[in-house]
Amino acid sequence: MMIFVETYVLGIFYYGY
Repeated sequence: MMIFVETYVLGIFYYGY
């Protein structure tokens, strides 16, 4: 389930950037 969390964080990071 770590991949799911990473994807979520990456998505927010990219969205915020």
